[in-house]
Amino acid sequence: NLQSDQNVLVTARSADGQWLEIYIGQVGAESGWARASSLQLKAAPDSLPIAACTPAATAGPGPATLEPPASGPSLLPSVGPSLAPSLVPSVAPSVTGVPATVAPSAGATPTPTPAPTKTPKPTATPAPTPTAPTGPTLTAFTLNPYPGYWYIVEDPPGSGQYPIYQVGCTIGNWTVGFYIEAQDPDGIASMTLYYQPQGVNDPIQQAMGEEGPGEYYTEIVTEDGWSLGDIDYWITAIDGVGDSTTFNGPSNKQIVYTVCND
Repeated sequence: NLQSDQNVLVTARSADGQWLEIYIGQVGAESGWARASSLQLKAAPDSLPIAACTPAATAGPGPATLEPPASGPSLLPSVGPSLAPSLVPSVAPSVTGVPATVAPSAGATPTPTPAPTKTPKPTATPAPTPTAPTGPTLTAFTLNPYPGYWYIVEDPPGSGQYPIYQVGCTIGNWTVGFYIEAQDPDGIASMTLYYQPQGVNDPIQQAMGEEGPGEYYTEIVTEDGWSLGDIDYWITAIDGVGDSTTFNGPSNKQIVYTVCND
């Protein structure tokens, strides 16, 4: 296939002048034939040698298709200095003939130039996700695990409520003990109980002492000025590198400050 405006070398013509032999110079395709109407000659073709031509191409617009002839000479000597081509392929400098330019055919679609392939951008390596700080592990929370003056008990049973009374009530439940276990590979720097009765504006904090390896305990006693109602409480543990964990009082161990019948 020849493209529009492509320069070729014409080396022979058919007897009727309808076909022209073109030098190709490729392995297996030394020459081929094209319709004369598809070419714009830069010199008269009358002096070209006549060669046998049995083209297989079909008529119609579009780029010429080169087919090797069934028989005939391959390349013939020069037809004369007046017909020397202006452009001679470097692959056959000794071959001369009539140079021609492939004429554009009506309605022919030019071969598009392939768009350059974009080089994909390298995939950015994601930054490592920082590990969230891990505080101490808190387990085994309970109320009054160690004997004290009085025990606080769930009342009524199964309610999740632990009533605490004013100091001096003969019922005696006016002390609450808090027990919890804590573990951390960086060690435990501090364990603090926070509690806030009704009517107290700011939480009260109290350090928890270590009763054994990883076991912490403290207790609180009711004071005057508290209002009746729930007592909110939570425990915050801090390990040796400053990471913390907070344990909030569970709903099944709700402390309620109430009155006694004395």
